Amino acid sequence: YYVIRMGSIVEEELKINSEKFFDYASSFKRSDFLDAYLFSKCAFVISVTTGVDELAKLFNKPICYVNFVILKHLRTHWKSLTTFKKIRNKKTGKLLPYYHLLLRELEECQDGNVFNSHNIGFVDNTSEEILYSIKEFLEKIVHNKETFVQSKIQIDFKNSYLDNFISNGNKG
Repeated sequence: YYVIRMGSIVEEELKINSEKFFDYASSFKRSDFLDAYLFSKCAFVISVTTGVDELAKLFNKPICYVNFVILKHLRTHWKSLTTFKKIRNKKTGKLLPYYHLLLRELEECQDGNVFNSHNIGFVDNTSEEILYSIKEFLEKIVHNKETFVQSKIQIDFKNSYLDNFISNGNKG
């Protein structure tokens, strides 16, 4: 595969020494038309849920989300896989289950100050977690193989959140 870094607002150029990597986000060639063209031709997308993800949906491309937080933005369409950031209580340092956000009605929250007022922080996915997610995504979604078995955590999440989320009219 070739990797193209997308985006329009980046702090600095990402320098990766590979002929199969292009930092399009830092390129003077970037344009809205070329954004759409690249999404129409890509095999799949790996993303952190930015607005450009909508192009992947428009062109019916499989999406692997990493470092996901906002539950209301969860995509449950047929060709996606999502890896969430971990939720941490800022006072105790203890990890919290995602239903903690639902109990506090924070599933739509995008304001860091609100999370701070609830002593909620987030832990980014590690590089190992992201790599595992991408491998699982490629196996299950892109190559249509069921070699990965759902963990108890995945099954519990589906049963407790997704079923409730979808039954309340959200289609993702």
